[in-house]
Amino acid sequence: MYEKGNKKESANFIVTGTGTAIADFDYAIFTATAQAHGKTSREAKNKAKESIDALQKLLDRWSQDGIIHEIVTFFEVNPFWVHSGHSRTQDGYAAEYTLRFTTRKLAEVDSIHDALTEAGENISVLSPEYRLDNLKKYESQALDAAWLDAIAQMKHQCALASRTESKLESKICWWNVAGNEVWHGKSERSGAVKIVAGKAHIKATVHIGFLLDFA
Repeated sequence: MYEKGNKKESANFIVTGTGTAIADFDYAIFTATAQAHGKTSREAKNKAKESIDALQKLLDRWSQDGIIHEIVTFFEVNPFWVHSGHSRTQDGYAAEYTLRFTTRKLAEVDSIHDALTEAGENISVLSPEYRLDNLKKYESQALDAAWLDAIAQMKHQCALASRTESKLESKICWWNVAGNEVWHGKSERSGAVKIVAGKAHIKATVHIGFLLDFA
């Protein structure tokens, strides 16, 4: 957009710089859930006991081997409702046991996932979530790269404009940083057989608006 004055014409420009930092993940988080249904609360809990015991055996073994850490468990029993149209009818009770833990042995994620899924038919296991210890470090790296990219684009625009103008003044009017985006990534499968940790891709975006004054 050009604005004409008595002696100057001005052009407003907006450039967008992007930057990416790539890092190895530091640990993975697993979540497994055992569910059971019964006519009574006691029956639901008793049916869930076999799956819970199987998971506990795995926890004990992995804890002794130093494979897992930060174990958190939840157990609850609630009425089980069957919905039909605008009404609902209680059909016994549902027991649910949720297990969540972390591991820094990323080479073991595939075997851990297999052991959890094979522990019982009433056990569901989510894909592992991967995390970084120092996310801010890589966010800063991505932001620095995005800022340099935006500045380079701004200088390029100035250089293009100065080719046709004998005198050129530029000034930054505003700038802002878009929210950083962290790709925790999905589990990669090698030959659709083995789960392995991918890479963390931390992205940042910088927008710079600037004004070129032509004498």
